[in-house]
Amino acid sequence: MSGLVATVRRTVEAVARACDVVPAAIRSPSNRRERQARNRAAYALVRSGVGSASEIARALGFADRSGLRHAVLTHAREIGEPVARLEDLMGRGRPKRIDRTRLAFLFAAWVEREGLNQVQAADRLKVSRTVVRKVCDAQALDDESLVAVLTGAGVALGDIIAVPAQASREFYGEHAGAGGLFSSLEGAVRC
Repeated sequence: MSGLVATVRRTVEAVARACDVVPAAIRSPSNRRERQARNRAAYALVRSGVGSASEIARALGFADRSGLRHAVLTHAREIGEPVARLEDLMGRGRPKRIDRTRLAFLFAAWVEREGLNQVQAADRLKVSRTVVRKVCDAQALDDESLVAVLTGAGVALGDIIAVPAQASREFYGEHAGAGGLFSSLEGAVRC
């Protein structure tokens, strides 16, 4: 817990300097500028993964985890990072997602290489034409159909796992979360 306290203190001080607010105002903001600074600090702490969402919420003076969630998602939206859940940023339990567009591209390349049309591809893979159409249209598939398409088309699962958005890394610097959390951040964001 002491590591969390020290990280929160460093983060709050760095955000306060960058946003030109006093550190105490981040724990209890009274105006828009201070709320933006608090959102930014919340985002940085969640992104660094230094503690649980509840611990971070308490450290920043939020009443509960839902306040932290709102602050983090608000800041993520302001910087253009597509995030729907806190877990997407925390790095823990982050589900791997299938990049369906990449799968469609690799599948189309296989179909072209084999000289097949969609009907012939469905027959060769022993799946329905609907499955082939869904792959080509980059739509979601059930697990069984996905395995059949990957196996038949010779596509490795690792080739179609989505890479997480890099907006926050570009925004907060290459070493976000490691020691100097805001070392390259001074004045990077308007508050």
